[in-house]
Amino acid sequence: MRFLVVFLVLLFSSFAFAQDSKSRIVDEPINELPKPKLSFRPKFTLQKAFKQMEKYIEKEKIDTSKYYLSSVTSFQYGSEKKKKPMWLFAWGHENGILGNYLHIIVDMDGNVGELPTM
Repeated sequence: MRFLVVFLVLLFSSFAFAQDSKSRIVDEPINELPKPKLSFRPKFTLQKAFKQMEKYIEKEKIDTSKYYLSSVTSFQYGSEKKKKPMWLFAWGHENGILGNYLHIIVDMDGNVGELPTM
């Protein structure tokens, strides 16, 4: 009996709250948002930065066997007056231990460094 009551309530409520195709919340058409102008093209491509990062890992003898590359991000580093675009390669540990990350940055001149983590 409960099932029948619930079914009927759901059935009739769908008719009560249905809208016809002519009713709209806004009558005038919605304009598209302006698309951002992408004026920045990295001087040092992601592929080149990845190769530099691999060389750095090999040179510094960093054991990445327990890590996986989780994300790559392009960002601006530095103060307001001297911002430098860089690539950030974030490696996560396979055990999921918090703070056991490997963050390697590559600037647009090909310089590589490691950011400290916990």
